[in-house]
Amino acid sequence: MHAIMDRCSLSRITAAEIEVVQEYTEIMEPLAQSLDILQRENGMFMGYLLPTLCNLDRKLEGLENKPERYTYCFQLLRGVREALRKWFAAIWEDKRLLLAACLHPRFKLDWLESCQATTHTNKYTMEALLKAEIKMGVLNEDSDQSSDKDQEGDDLEDDFFNFLPQGKKSAVDTAEEELVRYLRSPSREVSSLHGFPRVLRCFLQHNTGMPSSAAVECLFSTGGNVMTVKRHSLSDMLFEHLVLLRHNRNIL
Repeated sequence: MHAIMDRCSLSRITAAEIEVVQEYTEIMEPLAQSLDILQRENGMFMGYLLPTLCNLDRKLEGLENKPERYTYCFQLLRGVREALRKWFAAIWEDKRLLLAACLHPRFKLDWLESCQATTHTNKYTMEALLKAEIKMGVLNEDSDQSSDKDQEGDDLEDDFFNFLPQGKKSAVDTAEEELVRYLRSPSREVSSLHGFPRVLRCFLQHNTGMPSSAAVECLFSTGGNVMTVKRHSLSDMLFEHLVLLRHNRNIL
């Protein structure tokens, strides 16, 4: 940098200015990483939101508690933490967001241990909530499957013959066992959910895809490169074809 400034006949960057830039980049790096994660075009689900915010606050807390305190940007660090807590204070007890995070194999229940924001929620309460959610899904599935049958005859026989064949377990018991296997599974890939059909059904119910504007911005940028000053008379159809060809040339 000194060589560049000397080459341009400009004053050199002072040591204090260099320190400001270093502190700023170190503080803003976790926030930038979080935004990059949440704005991904592929493989992004609602379950990423709470663990990402939790880990972001944990990283900022580690920077705030560093033995060597920041000289210039400490107030910036505290301001970022306070702003995150203020804007996202209402979502930490949202049942749907908690279920979305715990139903994602990438996080399961592990992220709750390091999250200070979820003061009223721990691994045990979330495991109970997951069991209740999956049981409810099993009961709804069973009721849908039995809707086409003769309800009067089935109900009469179910009330009278209220026993199961030896060695056969109820669907609710099987759902609990499936949840235990899911939580103990070492796999962190979404594809592993195909081995847990009931968990997968709940995952699809709560983990909606998070829309990102990155793909749209990229498409607009491509359109700007196509519609130049010398090509302002392009027809709509030709412009659309050129944009699609330019945008998908890597595939071609």
